[in-house]
Order: sequence, then C-alpha cells, then structure tokens
Amino acid sequence: MKVFWLDLETGGLDPEVNPILQLGYVIEINGRRVREGRIISSGFEGCEIHPEALEVNGLDPKKVEAWPPESEMYEKLIGIVNTFVNRFDKTDKFVIGGFNVGFDVEFLRAMFKRQKDKYFGAWFAFQFIDPASIVRFIQYAGAMDEFARMKLTDLAKYFQVDRPEAHDALADIEMTIDVVRKMKELLQ
Repeated sequence: MKVFWLDLETGGLDPEVNPILQLGYVIEINGRRVREGRIISSGFEGCEIHPEALEVNGLDPKKVEAWPPESEMYEKLIGIVNTFVNRFDKTDKFVIGGFNVGFDVEFLRAMFKRQKDKYFGAWFAFQFIDPASIVRFIQYAGAMDEFARMKLTDLAKYFQVDRPEAHDALADIEMTIDVVRKMKELLQ
C-alpha cells in the first residue's frame, strides 16, 4: 500500500479563501518510509490569511510573505507524487493518511482546482487512514477509554507518544504516524 501521510497548516478554515501555508508529508510504501518533507507557500492571489491562524501555527507574517506562491507548492507536490504513482494506472494511487484528514483533503482539492487541475483522483484514492475516526470505533469496541476532547495531542498523550508540540505540519504528521502505530498495536 502507498500511503501519503499528510498534515497542513492553513491561513484559516475556509479552503476557498484561506491558503495552505505548510504541507508536511511522509510517504510510506508497503510499510517502509521512502520520503518526507515540508513544502511552504505564501498562498494565492487574493487569499486571506487570518492573524489568529499565524499565531496558532507560530508563523511570522513577514516570513510567510516571502515564501513562494501556491503555484510552486502545487508543482512541487505533483513532482513528488509523480515519482511514486503512475497517474494513468487506476490501481496505482496514494491513500491519504492524517489526523482529521478530511479537512486537509478539502484544502488540497481547492488548491488543485485553483491550479486548473481536475485530476486529484489520478494521484490519490478516495479512502483515508484517519485515527480520529478509527479511535471512536476502538472506544466503541471497549478497547480504549473515552475522553472528552479529540485532538491529536490528546491521543498522543493517551498513547504516551513523546513528540514536540503540535502546529508544525511535519511534526504533526510524525505524531499522527506514531499514534496510528500505537493504535495498530492495540488492535493486534
């Protein structure tokens, strides 16, 4: 299985008007990590970056302004996925993995749309690996305690995953992968 572990830091909550600022990824093929990295972007023309989003992500507005535009983020992403997936082969796709990853996928799809690329599905399968949805099943099955909040840092604490603070795209996806491994151990 090809998994594109993904976390985004964004300029707000609306994928139509707020940009992706950081894209952290880890590529795993058949359980083996083959590549990881971070792509940064200042956004797209006319986008809105909320000061609160920058504050949450610990980003300096002046530094973000100097980052490359979204079009370069898109081109880098396509170059990366093209290395591992044959977009013309319907059986050769990445499964996207991440915490609450539906949010991230909506931002990715919006970026593809802005870049006039209607072939998101040529690279990525429609299924996800998302510990946020899996954990509720594990709790329902009685294999894990319930807790009120459902944040990545809460799951990391529960599973005793020792990682730096969240809100860096690559650090967040590394934490997510560690949590998924612990969940996998629990299920085994």
